[in-house]
Amino acid sequence: MTKRILAILLALFMLIPCIVACGDNDKQDKESGDIVDTDDYEGTDKYEVYDDLGDLDFGGKVVSIANVDRTWYDHEVFVEKITGDTVKDAIYKRNAAVEKRLNIEIMPVRFRGPGVVQFAVVNDLQKNILGGTLSYDLIHNPSYATASYTSRSLFYNLLKVDALDLDKVYWSKYFNDAASIGNGQYMATGAISLSFYRFIFATLVNNKVLESHADSPDLVEVLRQGKWTLEYQKQLASQYYVDKGEPGKDEQDDFGLVTSDYLNVDPYWSSCDITVLKKTSNGFYTYDLDIERVSIVVDRVLSMFNDNGTFCYLLDGKHETGNGEQIEIANKFAQGGALMATLRLIELEDISIRNMLDEYTVLPMPKYDENQDDYYSYIHDSFTAVSIPASVNDEEAEVLGAVLEAMASESYRTVTPAYYETALKLRYVDNPESSEILDMMTQNVKLDAAVVYMHALVADNSTVLTILRKISVDNYRSGISPNVGSSFASFSGAIGKKLNSVQAAIMQMQKKGN
Repeated sequence: MTKRILAILLALFMLIPCIVACGDNDKQDKESGDIVDTDDYEGTDKYEVYDDLGDLDFGGKVVSIANVDRTWYDHEVFVEKITGDTVKDAIYKRNAAVEKRLNIEIMPVRFRGPGVVQFAVVNDLQKNILGGTLSYDLIHNPSYATASYTSRSLFYNLLKVDALDLDKVYWSKYFNDAASIGNGQYMATGAISLSFYRFIFATLVNNKVLESHADSPDLVEVLRQGKWTLEYQKQLASQYYVDKGEPGKDEQDDFGLVTSDYLNVDPYWSSCDITVLKKTSNGFYTYDLDIERVSIVVDRVLSMFNDNGTFCYLLDGKHETGNGEQIEIANKFAQGGALMATLRLIELEDISIRNMLDEYTVLPMPKYDENQDDYYSYIHDSFTAVSIPASVNDEEAEVLGAVLEAMASESYRTVTPAYYETALKLRYVDNPESSEILDMMTQNVKLDAAVVYMHALVADNSTVLTILRKISVDNYRSGISPNVGSSFASFSGAIGKKLNSVQAAIMQMQKKGN
């Protein structure tokens, strides 16, 4: 930020009155939740990254942050007091540091409805911007819900905010690349969002079950050699199937892999490096789905799902999160009933896995084949992204941008190590190999723009994710042979038109200055 802008902001706001599993001997430590300062972590110099805001004083301004009232996001924005829980206390300490540094007060404004809870904030934002009665300053919201409203002139262009440096390590580069469109970007994420880490999909491996076979492989070495692929996982899963009851596979058996035929299909878009939208020289997108690659991925995934070695739990939409089947997968894995499980990292916090007696290793989702250069991670699309309402003026946007920048950089130094180095690596994942792999996974989070803007690109009542989910569900539950080409054929033309319509609206919006 330039000295001139800083001087203007200071002048303005000085006038405002006062913004893993481990053995029994470790269980007591896992439940204690003792606060661990950043200085106590080993090898955490990488977190000593600071913003370039300098000294700012916003005169006691109250900065209200709209966010979703849902258990997934509890304590992500605000914690009232020190509780003794490592992660919650890190959020508290982050806010306290930012409040003291900028002379602001952070106040949460939580929304639950009406309607689908993920859209509560953006629905309210649209209503209040039109009515001129906006009652909050910043938005922390599920990314896909925010993205679906991008073309409606509700969000300030973050690329115009000098206070924000989205190239800093505490902002996600991969997300920036996918979310930016034309000459604008209207939401950002990274260390400021705890769910950015929690919602990454991974493969958990029960080491005791793995070693129950005399010829068990070293999966970390398999990973390092670039051989952790869909085909390798399928073959491994089939070797660990044990029929424990009636003939034919059922939930009571022991499996090589437990997963879901619905939500857990999504991560293959990233892990198999499938491109849907391709960015052009002007920053906008064209539809460029590689049907042949998708067809091969579908064949390999469904072949693994239908093999005796794999059991898929059905979607449990009645659960508060809408994904209750993830808890069932975690329970089965924690009880030693499966070698591998596909789960989000947030499930490592589940009591069943926290109390596991068996040690486990965390691996990324398997890649397409050995020729694919790298392993890529997928985040469930409900992770939080932050935005500034479009109704603010440029001076206000700089102040709010400074608050976001300070929260993001402080999160990287305080919240990220507390969650990542203590809660996740030390309490939930008790082996050095998993720690190294987790670093790689979080650094290689990759989302296609079609996933980011999924709900803005609904065509023929479908999105790219829902088509793949339907193919999987139809095949696994009803034995319907998939035809990827025909499944995407009519959608391709429809999504092309929808994409053009959405981007035309954004072009017009940007011509008007946002």
